[in-house]
Amino acid sequence: MKETFGISQLEPFVHMDSCYYRPVLEAEKLLYWTSNSIIAHYTKLYGRKSPLRLTYILGELVNVKALEHEDKYYFGNEKLFSQMMDLKSEMAELAPPRA
Repeated sequence: MKETFGISQLEPFVHMDSCYYRPVLEAEKLLYWTSNSIIAHYTKLYGRKSPLRLTYILGELVNVKALEHEDKYYFGNEKLFSQMMDLKSEMAELAPPRA
């Protein structure tokens, strides 16, 4: 979208979501992270952004049910995670074996 339409406002939302879900898909289980953990991981991958902006983005991801929030922990949406795991296994079946 950024290259095609010149829209970059959504980029931090996508990055924040992937900051959580990529490690979850690698672990193959939901992980429970604090906002500080997710923000630190985001900063490591994408560089520093305002912690207030990133906290706002986490809240928006909770509002649209991309993430869940309980007490001080953020964790994945079970249905989305299940769908992602199904896609991951389908992709593994399609991938050619490595030599």
